[in-house]
Amino acid sequence: MSRCVAGTVGVLVGLICLGISPGLADSPPSEAITVRPKDTGEALCNTGMGWVFHHFDNSLNGYGAPLGPAYAGEDFPGLTVGYLRLAWAYLEPEEGRFDWSVVDTVAQRYIRAGKQIAFRFTCFESGEKYATPEWVKDLGAKGYWWKDGVAWEPDYDDPIFLAKLERFLAAAGARYDGNPHVAFVDVGTIGIWGEGHPCTKKYGFETLKRHIDLHRKYFPTTLLAAQDDWAHHYHAFDFRQVGTWRVPITCSPPESARGKQFEVKVGIWIPEDTSLPEGRILPAWGEADRRVPIGVLTVAEDGSVSFEPRELPLGEGGQFRVAPGELKTLGPRRLIEVTWEVLETLPEGSQIFCHFDRDGEIAFGGWAFIRDRRPLDYARSVGCTLRDDSILVQGGANAYMSAWLAPDFWPDRPVILEKGHYGHCKKTGTWGDGQRYLDAVEDYHASYVSIHANPYEFLRENEGLIARINRRVGYRLNLSEASWPDSVKPGEALQVSMVWRNVGVAPCYQ
Repeated sequence: MSRCVAGTVGVLVGLICLGISPGLADSPPSEAITVRPKDTGEALCNTGMGWVFHHFDNSLNGYGAPLGPAYAGEDFPGLTVGYLRLAWAYLEPEEGRFDWSVVDTVAQRYIRAGKQIAFRFTCFESGEKYATPEWVKDLGAKGYWWKDGVAWEPDYDDPIFLAKLERFLAAAGARYDGNPHVAFVDVGTIGIWGEGHPCTKKYGFETLKRHIDLHRKYFPTTLLAAQDDWAHHYHAFDFRQVGTWRVPITCSPPESARGKQFEVKVGIWIPEDTSLPEGRILPAWGEADRRVPIGVLTVAEDGSVSFEPRELPLGEGGQFRVAPGELKTLGPRRLIEVTWEVLETLPEGSQIFCHFDRDGEIAFGGWAFIRDRRPLDYARSVGCTLRDDSILVQGGANAYMSAWLAPDFWPDRPVILEKGHYGHCKKTGTWGDGQRYLDAVEDYHASYVSIHANPYEFLRENEGLIARINRRVGYRLNLSEASWPDSVKPGEALQVSMVWRNVGVAPCYQ
């Protein structure tokens, strides 16, 4: 029970006890006493919500280690979860030899402080040569080197890799599934940092489904978290297939674009392919530079946007053609609908690009907004919730890009937000005054928000913002009004009426 609820109930019980007094037996008819308590603004440490501190963040030297062996988040208002994001290699350094002390030593600190813990077990990290144990590779599991030997990424479909991963997850599940001290576990065994986007090979939906199923098999009770990036990286659109798809372009005009018009030009290219003109695939119709002008974007002085599509000739030859549609909005995004017809199989790695030109120069860019509901629909069907990784890494309207997914989850399960590294966001200017973090809490109806930073620095520099988020994140049950008679006779029932309201953004799921 939350401190808000427990404290209010305690006051009411006291008043009830004080009201039943033999000295009031012959008192005149009672008058109603009504109180309207004010919310103190105190940060709550309710079950199923709160701040999540990244104690281990992709390495053992993450944000928790520099704070010393006793830190457990007691002095951060509303912190309820210590988050341990760990490479599989840390926990099974040799085949069949598990070192759970890496988890348990730190976890006990948070548990003693009345907190919970959460996990992500990863198989590919940017700062670790082998996040998947090297012995898995030595047994013959297929994999690929990322950035000329910086890190080894396993083939997520490889049978040897999957067999060893399953045994690891079975051991982890036997130890931690259903433990009341575990708040949630991320499905994080695919992609760099476990965020669901592989770097060395493309995979289909079935690969992701297999990893979801493995986690659910061995964590049948614990809440599992699915990654928002799945909706963008496991899509049905594949340039290696001849066919037609509708893939819109998302655009976020900068402040400097107000009051101006821009020619919208799109195409398909292969990054770093020097055999093609600027890496661009040949369209059936387009300009000499292999870009296709699809219309004019107008940005008004107030920031509103309109789009006038251009009627395009079909053209002859070429490898693809496009047809522009209408401008639409999706949450904070503006989307130009575009139909892409692939006329022949395109090389692996082909990608959509979009330029917004003015006076013959590229003023700003857009990108393909590729969505596929299958991964997260499936994850939800087996009990997963939604986690959005690394919001606020970009600025403006692109500070977060998956709020459109949240309505499928927040009505009956807690949504988790992870902010990008605070230091990086400050350095690049995407943090600003932090207001967009509170906006995200509102738009996602979030129950959990992350501390992806030194918690002392983050609190010192954002105390007001943190206080405002604490008033909204998760659920917050307020006693709006309570009434009872000022006296009662012995043996009579004391009737108390109460009006409660939830002033948080999410339901009280439990």
